[in-house]
Amino acid sequence: MLILPLSIQKNFEANGVVALIAELSQGAEPIAPSLLENTLSPIECNRLKGFKDEVAAWRFAVGRVLLKEFISQCFDMPTKSIFIRLEKSGKPRIEHPPGIGISVSHSGPYVAIVVTRIGECGIDIEAVGEVPDHLPIHPQFFSVQQDNWISKGKGDMGPGRRFLRLWTRKEAYLKATGEGLSGLSSKIGFETAERGPVRVIDERLSEGMPGKFFVYDLANNSDYCLSVCLDRKPSHIESCSLTFGRI
Repeated sequence: MLILPLSIQKNFEANGVVALIAELSQGAEPIAPSLLENTLSPIECNRLKGFKDEVAAWRFAVGRVLLKEFISQCFDMPTKSIFIRLEKSGKPRIEHPPGIGISVSHSGPYVAIVVTRIGECGIDIEAVGEVPDHLPIHPQFFSVQQDNWISKGKGDMGPGRRFLRLWTRKEAYLKATGEGLSGLSSKIGFETAERGPVRVIDERLSEGMPGKFFVYDLANNSDYCLSVCLDRKPSHIESCSLTFGRI
């Protein structure tokens, strides 16, 4: 069993939302085979065996273990009874226990998960790596104002980092709505380019309809950008970082 910090459970009870971030590390202990066997369903075990890429297999296993162990500890139920299905859009959904919103993202050596007790949620993490300062900005996906902010914005972020901030916000929002990247549009914007929480402004919606989604820029980390989107504005989002070795 993977024991998560008690503060994570308490915050989930108080504010109804938490984010979990896992990192792959060469020096960490690998996930115990017994934990995988006790956590994953037979279908999930077969899916894990089918991965040819080791990092992809790690992402899948860690995502499932973290998510199920968290739900198990918060709701006092066995991990085997937690069933996760994928909607047509690819959005994951927990069928039991009902009413819980989840979203999973991965990039490079990272897996990020957001869990909420009420409403919809989305999360996106992008490893920074070698992000170039001069990126081709497609006008279909970024407005003129967003392009200007990426290339000329002030502050301690370079253009590559500013690009990732807008990208993670947009993808987190589209995961929350269930659209996925097929909905990526220059008409999706935000009240401000500064650090969240900020309201999403979706010009594709009916004129005058107030936006209900907010995005949060959780990570002040030089190695990745991380955004969470929710259909409400909680007072706080607790986050927890964990390190895992290879499977």
